[in-house]
Amino acid sequence: LFTENVLAHPCIVFRRQCQVNYHARCYHLTPFSAVSVMYAITKAQGGKALWKGMGSTFIVHGITLGAEGIISEFTPLPRELPHSWSWKQLAGHLLLKGLVLLLHIRMVLFQNFFCGSDWSQPSSSA
Repeated sequence: LFTENVLAHPCIVFRRQCQVNYHARCYHLTPFSAVSVMYAITKAQGGKALWKGMGSTFIVHGITLGAEGIISEFTPLPRELPHSWSWKQLAGHLLLKGLVLLLHIRMVLFQNFFCGSDWSQPSSSA
């Protein structure tokens, strides 16, 4: 879990930076040509630039693990599939993942509606 979230996060940020940069003059097809781009990102944006968004990543993973744990404790839905699984276990596992996905979607919509809307701002038309 540590390797997936902390050590691999700079690679994810780097991938996103390369996808967003549509003014790039060339493609980086080898790992060695990408080193200069990573250096330029850290030079322009600082050393913490490669760890942007790590807090929100931890929040999302924490919500996922918590929701899966709570739902699997109160329902017979399996959190993990055994080595020799049946179709019923697979269907239950996929249902659990779907419920957690629906929970994420509701949370994102709730956040965007209340945090991104003008309802929280005072009216300027007096």
